[in-house]
Amino acid sequence: MHGLSVGALLKAPSLSIWKNAKTFVDMGGSRGHLAAAICRAHPHIKGIVSDLPEVKPAADEFISSQNLGDRLSYQSINFLEEDFPKVDVVIIAHTFFNWGDDVKNLLIKKSFDCLSPGGALINLEYFLDSDRKNSY
Repeated sequence: MHGLSVGALLKAPSLSIWKNAKTFVDMGGSRGHLAAAICRAHPHIKGIVSDLPEVKPAADEFISSQNLGDRLSYQSINFLEEDFPKVDVVIIAHTFFNWGDDVKNLLIKKSFDCLSPGGALINLEYFLDSDRKNSY
């Protein structure tokens, strides 16, 4: 999914939400490219990359290579069964396309349940037009 995230890597760190945020989790964050970009842009923020257990070795290696181990960590979470960590911002990117409405609603509920007051959910997805010819 790294290739799909290039646009998010460029745009997400510049969002105004980061000014007051102190913590975030990138659910389904793979190796942590987006999370690392946010941490590099905002030295006051600590983040968690969350994905499946088998992604952890590659994520740990990437996070270490970015010298962000003091502010970015990896946590294996089954987002269908486990609660999300308490944070100021939840990021869910390129995930909803793969699930039906019941799971999408569950992930949205879990996101809002874990957010601190004034927190935010960032959902990054590509959408197709009704003819399935153009993505946005």
